[in-house]
Amino acid sequence: MAPSRETSSPIASGRKRRRKLVAIIILGLIAWRAWPVASALTGWNTRGAVVYTPLSEYFLPPAQKPDEIRSGMAHPGFAPLMFSAQVIFCPRAVRHGHAFWCNDPALSDAQAGQLAEILASADTYEPWLGHKGCGGFHADWYVRWGEGAERHEVIICEGCHEALAYHGGGFIRCDICTSESKPWSIRRRERASDPALPTSAMPGHPSARAIGPGYGRGDKGGLKGRDRSWVIHR
Repeated sequence: MAPSRETSSPIASGRKRRRKLVAIIILGLIAWRAWPVASALTGWNTRGAVVYTPLSEYFLPPAQKPDEIRSGMAHPGFAPLMFSAQVIFCPRAVRHGHAFWCNDPALSDAQAGQLAEILASADTYEPWLGHKGCGGFHADWYVRWGEGAERHEVIICEGCHEALAYHGGGFIRCDICTSESKPWSIRRRERASDPALPTSAMPGHPSARAIGPGYGRGDKGGLKGRDRSWVIHR
């Protein structure tokens, strides 16, 4: 005997509710993983910064080895699909709305010390003068010192030669000085374009990096070249 509408309707409605609940959970997980994508594409992660003013000593980090260093993912402006896939499906850490690799090898102790010395110098920074034609701010590096009231953070965009310096609940956006003295660069190789590197890794994950003499600003963040190198002067 076929079940009556009175007995089958509650069962059907229960299944629909379960499907809706599963769909909501899945969409919620995707939104939770993907929100840094929206943050980067809309520029929300740079809003609220102090601009057009010199960096004060208040924001300067200490000249000591950082407690945390992370490298950025693909450029959201030049490779939005790759960036989105990395943010959603790969292990990532989010700092102030910027996405970074979670388990990358970062820098050696010597390189980290050199980087900290440069970032701790007021001569490294200049007042931010406006947006540049580099595809938007891209978080290439995240550097942190200390915790709590002693916490200092710097996020570097190497394509635009810009930095975001955080301290005490506020942050300032600066240009990085491009004078002709004391150049330094951060160089890394992209898995996406290097056949000698493992193909199982997500394209764009940095495989190697070293501080040393550079040759220029690179090709729009280095998404198409095998090697990319930037020079930042202080």
